[in-house]
Amino acid sequence: MNILENIQSADFQKGLEITGLGLAGVFIFMAVFLAIIVGVDKLFPYKPEKAA
Repeated sequence: MNILENIQSADFQKGLEITGLGLAGVFIFMAVFLAIIVGVDKLFPYKPEKAA
């Protein structure tokens, strides 16, 4: 008995939808986090210290 025979088309479609939403959420979070990092870098730019 093949396990793929028991999967209903609607269940598979719902699984793809949930997976897509999860992946979209991850990429949106990464984009927001990158924007925060770039923003903090613009507010507080790196200044090398003078050698003593």
